[in-house]
Amino acid sequence: VQINTNSIEQSYTVSGSALTSDITINAPSGFGISLTSEERGNSNITQADIQNPSEHSKNTNYRDFSSQIVLSPTGGSISETTIYVRFSPTVADAYSSNITHESSGAVTKNVAVSGTGITIATVTTEVVTNITETTATGGGNVTANGGSSVTTRGVCWSTSANPTTADNLTTDGTGTGAFVSSLTGLAPGTHYFVRAYTTNFVGTSYGNEVEITTLNSVPPNPPANLIIEVSGTNVVLSWDGVPEADSYKIYSSLNPNEELDNWSFEEEVAETTWSEAVPSTKKFYYVTSVKLPPARSLDPTGQNARK
Repeated sequence: VQINTNSIEQSYTVSGSALTSDITINAPSGFGISLTSEERGNSNITQADIQNPSEHSKNTNYRDFSSQIVLSPTGGSISETTIYVRFSPTVADAYSSNITHESSGAVTKNVAVSGTGITIATVTTEVVTNITETTATGGGNVTANGGSSVTTRGVCWSTSANPTTADNLTTDGTGTGAFVSSLTGLAPGTHYFVRAYTTNFVGTSYGNEVEITTLNSVPPNPPANLIIEVSGTNVVLSWDGVPEADSYKIYSSLNPNEELDNWSFEEEVAETTWSEAVPSTKKFYYVTSVKLPPARSLDPTGQNARK
C-alpha cells in the first residue's frame, strides 16, 4: 500500500461470554480498526447506537478508524461483532504485528496483521559524457526501490526543462543500482535537458536535471576579406561577418609558415574588427570563426594577413 493512503478494508468478528469486564481491542502502528465500514456501509451500528454510542462502545470515535476499540458486555456477553481493519502505512517498510483483544480474567486473543508500505523509488542522474553531434552517454542510480520492485529505469531528455517519459527516453533494465544509458538521435549544436527516471508500482520518479549541448556537425565558415590597415599608432583588422559565428578569435605569429597550433592567441571578440598598437616587428595575423560551445566546436579555420 502506498504510504499515507489506506488499504482496502478487511474484517473479522469478535464475540464473548461470561465476561466480567470490557474487551479492549488495540491495533498496532500502521493499522486502524473500526466498527463501521466506510466501503460496505455500517453493518453493526443501529440508529440507537448512533444516538447513544456509549451503549455500544466506549470508544467515542467509533465511527472512525482508530487504534483502539472498547466493547462493553451486556449481561456478561458480547454478541458477534464485526471489526474492520485498514492498513495505513506512513513509512516505506514491512509491517507485521498483532491486533490484541484483552479482558480482565479472560485469555488474550491476537489477530495477526501485516502489510508493506511503499512509495516512489529514488533515482539520481549521472553526468552526461561522450557528447558528440548526435549521441551522448548518460545514466543514473536507483538508490532505493520505495518498497516495490523497480520495473523500468532509464533517462529521458528534451529541449525543454523537466523532461518526462513522454519525451525521448531510454529503457535500461530493472531493479536498484547504477545503469548506463545511450542517448541517440540528438540534433547537432542543440541544448538538451536530461533526467534519469525509474518506475515502480506507485509510479514514476525523476532524478536531478543535467544540461548538455551537442557538438556542431560542421565548424563555421572562416571569415572572408580579412583586411589590415594602419590607423595612427594602431594596426586595425576587419573582416566580413559569418552568419553562423558567435564570435571570432584573433591569432598572431612572427612566422607565417609556423604551425597554426603554435600561433599566439590575441583575443576573442564578437565584432568584425579588432586593433592593437602597431608592432615593432613584422607580424602576421589569423582570424577564426567560433560557434558555441567553443571548447567543443572550434576547429581553427580562417585566413591570414601580414603587416
